[in-house]
Amino acid sequence: KQIWLIRDNEKRAKDSGSEMFKFYSQNEYKDKVNAYFILDRNCSDYDKMKVYGKIIQPDSFKYKLYHLLANKLIDTRGGINGKYIFKDDYIYVNDLINWEYIWLIHGIMTRNESTWTNKFVLNAKLFATCNQREYESVLLEDNSYGYNQSEVALTGLPRHDSLFADKQKKILFLPTWRKHLAGDLIPGTSDRS
Repeated sequence: KQIWLIRDNEKRAKDSGSEMFKFYSQNEYKDKVNAYFILDRNCSDYDKMKVYGKIIQPDSFKYKLYHLLANKLIDTRGGINGKYIFKDDYIYVNDLINWEYIWLIHGIMTRNESTWTNKFVLNAKLFATCNQREYESVLLEDNSYGYNQSEVALTGLPRHDSLFADKQKKILFLPTWRKHLAGDLIPGTSDRS
């Protein structure tokens, strides 16, 4: 069986990687692939995610071994590579790492991020995008990303899928650091219009 490593943030499971792991555990692929979610056993989401399948402790021997054996690394953060995983031992194992990197983008890109997500740096086998504009930007924007149409997918954000599971009507208030959305400062205060 193939080995897939799925990763959000090693300290919490609240992103598209955890949704991918849940989806995987509930469909026909679970019998064809050995999928593992990378998550610290001391985090508050550990017990919740253990219900869905096998979890690997970051920085353990198994964590490093499975990175050498894995067919796919499915990640939401971007930029994870052998140097991140093996640190000083990277020079000894670099040529043994052979997984395909699949990037489940963490959020919507609002500007050109090709300096760190291009084909030569991130080297994603599959680059998931969240919306049509983002998809077109990655494929067309001066070819600065370097991906072709078979390497870019319009998937949406898997973590948003879980929002629709709760049918209660709620109003979400989300403060933002974006000045153009927050409005101008009200003179004499630290409040924004």
